[in-house]
Amino acid sequence: MEKRGVCLRVVHLVLVCLFTYTISAQINQDDAFFRAASLADSLFSQSQDSLAKVEIDRMAGLLDSQNEIQLIYYQKALGDYYLGTSRYSQSVEAYEPLLKYVENQYDSVVSLKLARAINDLGIAYVKVGQLKDAINSHKVSQVIYDAYNEPQGGSYNYNNLAVIYKELKKIDSAVYYHNKSIEYAILAKDSLGIGFNQLNIGMLKIDNKEPIVAMDYFQKALSMFEALGNERLIVATKRRVGRTYSMLKDFESAVQIQKETLEYYSNRGSKNGLAGVHLDIGELRLKLNQLDSAKYHIDQSIELCAQQGYLKGLVNGYNLLGQYYRGVEDYVSARENYNKSLELATGKFLGMEANNLKGLAEVSLKQNDYQKSIALAKESLSKNDNSASLTNLAGTYQILYKAYKELGNDSQALKYLELRNEQEELAFGEDQSLEIARIEYRNRLERERAVEEEQLRLKELAYEQELARERWIKLGALTVSVLIALIAMSLYRGYRIKKIANEQLSDKNEKLKELRDRESKAAQEAIQSRERELATMAMASHEKNSVLNDLSQKISFLENRMSDELKPSLKEMQKTIKNSYSLDNSWDSFLHKFEDVHPQFFDKLKEENPALTNEDLKLSAYLKIGMSNKEIANVTHLTLGSVKSKINRLKKKLEMGPEDSLRDYMLKYA
Repeated sequence: MEKRGVCLRVVHLVLVCLFTYTISAQINQDDAFFRAASLADSLFSQSQDSLAKVEIDRMAGLLDSQNEIQLIYYQKALGDYYLGTSRYSQSVEAYEPLLKYVENQYDSVVSLKLARAINDLGIAYVKVGQLKDAINSHKVSQVIYDAYNEPQGGSYNYNNLAVIYKELKKIDSAVYYHNKSIEYAILAKDSLGIGFNQLNIGMLKIDNKEPIVAMDYFQKALSMFEALGNERLIVATKRRVGRTYSMLKDFESAVQIQKETLEYYSNRGSKNGLAGVHLDIGELRLKLNQLDSAKYHIDQSIELCAQQGYLKGLVNGYNLLGQYYRGVEDYVSARENYNKSLELATGKFLGMEANNLKGLAEVSLKQNDYQKSIALAKESLSKNDNSASLTNLAGTYQILYKAYKELGNDSQALKYLELRNEQEELAFGEDQSLEIARIEYRNRLERERAVEEEQLRLKELAYEQELARERWIKLGALTVSVLIALIAMSLYRGYRIKKIANEQLSDKNEKLKELRDRESKAAQEAIQSRERELATMAMASHEKNSVLNDLSQKISFLENRMSDELKPSLKEMQKTIKNSYSLDNSWDSFLHKFEDVHPQFFDKLKEENPALTNEDLKLSAYLKIGMSNKEIANVTHLTLGSVKSKINRLKKKLEMGPEDSLRDYMLKYA
């Protein structure tokens, strides 16, 4: 029995040792796994992907397939490796298994690692074209980040969503998600993220043809990058500011901005940067008709692009050189450079193919080779990838119109004349919008400059007053200490000093009042200026419609005198003219600008006079900005008598007498 007891104790001791060894081995294996995971993350941050892969393979050998946390770490590391080495399909396969863990509960470290992996899965989905899956991944990741109050990850997610919606051409949604990213970046105190999102919103606004709004975002981003002292991003943003000035046709300002970036790239010997800036300046100089300077910059750009093998830069450079030679009427050199650009662009840059073919068509037209000009122009139109500007399309149709006219083919000439006019009409509308935008931008800059000057002036006055007070205090102390024996005289002098100080203060207060009055007057003049712009815009729309009406009547007159072959074309022109009337659009545009100047006008007027109709409100707006009865009649296509009748009916609704001024009545509504 005693021997049996000894044997049982020995067996028990052996089992305890085995259990202890197994637990110890498991702990050591877990430690080795997570050390490998940590080292892999560190190597990824240093862009040493091949060394990171060695650690991932070590993780695979230590992996416990029943341990969810280890599986999360391993799948994330594997996905990171494939994403970093641009193997996007394999990256998706590595990340996707992690989706089944999103409903499980882990500590914050594991959960945030899972959130980051699913965010990166969204990036990989974008790379393989699965945009809907990408959106879903980012939204799942965002839920985890929000649950653990991690704004930095949330900012990344929303930025990625913005990129996806930009790809889907949903500009408003992209702007929304960039703004959400900014909100989270502010919480994370991520100044760089704030600046990046502002820069991206600006580029979206450029795509949406809102250059003034874009300029505001670029300036915000520029201020952020300047505060961070990030010269590379400052220069990148300035280049976009320069291109925005170019879009607004302020070419001189654009050149000045690009010169600053040229100096930056020159100091750093960046050939890629220099090539791009020389190209931009060359194009701007062409637009300013500064041909010699333009050629210098274009030649510099082509030389640098050739050294760097920058294909797109060469395509643009040779195209600009073709434009230069066409401008100096060296058509042989122009054709040679257009052909060089075309050869490089073919099959790669469809828009530039179209531009070069158009340039060659213009050269052939100048050389009286009309058949070739027609063939090239039509080929240019066939290459149009919907990115061509309205002006470019109008120019191509103009080439076809002139060529067919020279060949005596009147029907074809008339067809392309009509198409040219249509594009020019659309381009005119765009130019008008840009001109209004330019006026608004200049006015705003002038107002901001005036406010800054007034604020500076007020600060200077306050500073002078403070200095004056300090001087008098010192003088009083000195007087008391030195002339204590002459108390009576000191008191009298103090009285005189106080009186003078009060007079000076009174004078300064009067000057401050004058400054405030001037500021108020300047603000009122600015409003009156914008009201005059509103009236001018309304009259311009009316004049356009009048011109269209006259043109319609002349075509109707010609229709009865033209051959049957041309009548369908004339009817088509009539239809186009009819569709071009812009009464409703003019009012919508006018209403938008009016509410920008007088935002509360309609609300207050309608609140006090609920019986007013939309027509009454429209008439009130015209009266508010000071339009005469004749001008109102013109823009509303009514007779002068009808306008007077409408005014009298409006007076009755407002319970005004015949002698009361309706215009004065409208002035009380801001």
